[in-house]
Formats: sequence, C-alpha cells, structure tokens
Amino acid sequence: MDKNLLENLILKLKSSNMSAVERIYGLMSKTVYLLSFSILRNSERAKDIMQETFIRVIANVNQYNAGTNVSAWICSIARNLSYKDYNKSKRTVSIELFDDNIADESSIEGWDNSILLFNALKILEVEEREVVMLYAIEQYKHREIAQILQKPTGTVQWIYSKAIKKLREQLERQGVYFVKNQMRAEQLKGGLK
Repeated sequence: MDKNLLENLILKLKSSNMSAVERIYGLMSKTVYLLSFSILRNSERAKDIMQETFIRVIANVNQYNAGTNVSAWICSIARNLSYKDYNKSKRTVSIELFDDNIADESSIEGWDNSILLFNALKILEVEEREVVMLYAIEQYKHREIAQILQKPTGTVQWIYSKAIKKLREQLERQGVYFVKNQMRAEQLKGGLK
C-alpha cells in the first residue's frame, strides 16, 4: 500500500476535501474488514464495524497526527470498535463459533477461501488471527502490526510464529483426513462399478 498516498488523502480529508474518503475507503476497507473479522468471526458484524470505522475516521480526522502511520491509526479505530462489539455481544449473547458466510467471494475478494484454511483458522486465538490476517493476507510488516496492536515487535513475531505452527499442524491433520476420505470415496466408487 502506498503510505504517502494514504497520508496525502488523510490530509485532504483534514482540510474538508470529502472526495478523499472514497479513496481512503478503497485502500483500507479490506484491511479493516479482515481485522474486524479476525476479532468478531462474523462477516456481517465485521462489515458493520468496517462502516463504523470509516464514519469515525471522518469524524475524528483532526485527531490524526500528520506524519504518523495512517493505516495503523485507522486499524486502531477498527480494532477498538471490534473489541467493544465483541465484549458487548459476549455479555448479551453467546458468540458464534465461526461464521461460514465468510467463504463467499463478496466478503473477501481474491482471497483463497478454502474450507481447510477456514477450519484451521478456527483454532487460533483472536490475537493470533489478527496477526496472521494482517501479516499474511494484508502484508503488513511486523513493526506495523506492533503499532496497531500496541505490542513490542518481538511479541508480534512470536505470536505470528506460534499461530503459523498451529495452522501448519491443523492443516496437516485436516489434509491427511481429507486425503484418507477422498481415497475411501474413490475405493467405494470403484466398488460400485
């Protein structure tokens, strides 16, 4: 992502140029959605938080300090809103295990929505999903993620490493299960001829 472009757009928005909002949204909406989804595990709620995030960006643009990391600022807003929503829903209703609607292509355009990956992501803790989504999917650097999560860079690297190890183990287990079932299905199919 072009950080200079994003910085220029936020400065335009600061000077009441509302045409910048659409471009900022275009550059950051996927990241905000994935970050919110990693916390909430619900596609619809993540979309709502994404919209609320950009409303807050517009309302609080004068609080942004020029020259700092715009994407980290926007992600911090999204993260705070997501946790607020998560905690509120946790008090009122039990959280859904995982929203299978995430797999529709309109939710995450261009992202491989394999069932194995989604099932593997279920095993990660919220913070691990955040780091994996931001690093592996949105390609933020560990230091940028550290800014967003307000944690030391080493901690973010450790969380990522731990999460990847969990995912690898889960995918290997699922892959073995999938291959065994596929072979069994082929054997059954062969026996029916």
